[in-house]
Amino acid sequence: MNSYLFNAWLVEISPLIIRGKSGDRKILSPFDRFENLIVNAENEESARNILNDYLTKIHASNSVHSRQIRKIFCAPILNNIFTEEGPMPLDWEKVSQQMLNLPDTQSHDPGYWLDVNDLVKPNLNFGSFFRSIPDDLRRGLNWTDDKQFVFLLNVLSREDPQMTDKPLAGLDLEEPTLEELRAQQAICPQLGQKELVVVIRARNSAVAGWLWRNHAVSTPLAANAIRTDPIFSGPVQIPTQEA
Repeated sequence: MNSYLFNAWLVEISPLIIRGKSGDRKILSPFDRFENLIVNAENEESARNILNDYLTKIHASNSVHSRQIRKIFCAPILNNIFTEEGPMPLDWEKVSQQMLNLPDTQSHDPGYWLDVNDLVKPNLNFGSFFRSIPDDLRRGLNWTDDKQFVFLLNVLSREDPQMTDKPLAGLDLEEPTLEELRAQQAICPQLGQKELVVVIRARNSAVAGWLWRNHAVSTPLAANAIRTDPIFSGPVQIPTQEA
């Protein structure tokens, strides 16, 4: 079984009640919605079918007048999880348990805010890597090795972000302009083409980036930009239809 990360930008048209002196009136108002979903499937085509079911069943709501998908990005997730002890097979059940027991981010900052792409370079020596981080950034991060967080590390594509993505059957898809996409990426940076996604367990996002950089140094992905994101849930579950 393989895993895939889908990042979707949807526009939902919902009724909105405007109250005034002359009475209430109902208008239809558009809202941008973003979904970052992990899907388990044998292949990408099957994953897209599962996503299709998810978006049509889970999001079916009487409060939504209509829904339009503007953009979907899909990337495979590596079948190994990277840890500070070394890579091991990705087990979503274990990852889900770990996500339920994450350390307190107030006391142990995982560095979700950190730009690991520019900060982290390949270096096999942990001490050298540690000292390479500016003091003002290093002091703010969690370095307690028994306080571990789970990250999604995105290996970004060098291609034009417009060069995706096959529409889902039965769902409206209106392709945005590059300018529209750039504006939404400022709100949801996950909207972008990726070559690969890696699940990493580490004490902070800098260490997560360092683990990937050292792994990728001799691969074709060594020069690709990277970004780390928190992971809040495992693969989506599609409910069965009621009888």
